[in-house]
Amino acid sequence: RHSLLDHLADGRQSARGGMICLLVDDEPGIREGLAALLRRKGHEIHTAGDCAAASARLAERSFDLVITDWRLPDGTAARFIADCPCPVVAVSGHPEEVEVHASVREVLTKPVSPARLLELLAATASSSTVPAGGRVADLPRDAREVVEAAIAVLGPAAPVEVHDDGAF
Repeated sequence: RHSLLDHLADGRQSARGGMICLLVDDEPGIREGLAALLRRKGHEIHTAGDCAAASARLAERSFDLVITDWRLPDGTAARFIADCPCPVVAVSGHPEEVEVHASVREVLTKPVSPARLLELLAATASSSTVPAGGRVADLPRDAREVVEAAIAVLGPAAPVEVHDDGAF
């Protein structure tokens, strides 16, 4: 029998307080360069080079943020962000092409300023507001982990209600 705390300790990543991000770009130099920068800033970065790989990564785990080039070899990012449960930053050399989706929080024009990208990550990390009727996936990572652990211990049929008292 596991307690809630045991479950949390078993499943928690060794993140250094940063966000868990999916970075999608078909240019290996850009993808790996931005990933290295973001990792140095304490974020856990997963990468993908096309829509299919991005969809697979999104199916594998939860992310706090997706940063994606809009045009990819197998289509546009619209293919995998339509149902994305986390905020998305779209990047494009032609920002007018980026389709409006509820998950797209910002559109950056190429070339991307690393300082602007870091500003966006900081703003996203500090945002802890979940819209009324929001989903567990919309919670900040630390709160989401606690709620998901509670659900895992209590079972999916147990009624779970979360009230934000500001402690998260």
